[in-house]
Amino acid sequence: MEFSINHKKWILASSFMFGVLGIFSLVITDLIILPSASLQAPKFYFSKEPIFLLSVSVMPFCFAYFAANRWLRKKSTFFRGWFSVAVFSWLSLVLNPVIWLLVLATFVLFGFVVLLMFLTGGFVLQLIWKISADSKYA
Repeated sequence: MEFSINHKKWILASSFMFGVLGIFSLVITDLIILPSASLQAPKFYFSKEPIFLLSVSVMPFCFAYFAANRWLRKKSTFFRGWFSVAVFSWLSLVLNPVIWLLVLATFVLFGFVVLLMFLTGGFVLQLIWKISADSKYA
């Protein structure tokens, strides 16, 4: 089958979703690690740092774009579904030394939070993919 315009939309939407999930994971980690007093507003320490924001959003975006493009356009056998795209996006964080600092500073919590968020995102994409008509062309 031909590569359709809908596949381009899937590639861009999934890449954007994994970038946003990375930022959302950073905010959740801030809320868990840095609890505030009952009368104070929540404090965001890691989420205010631009290097952390770029590291948790741009790298997963690029890796998800690459993996989804290989799966949908090139018919790669290595990437066979949205879960493999999600795990590949998560592995992009392993390659980044800035994320190592974040993981060590949060006592490894950030790694588990972002893995849970990415796998949930992959599960949601898989459900939507199965419901849509585009799955029969992949």
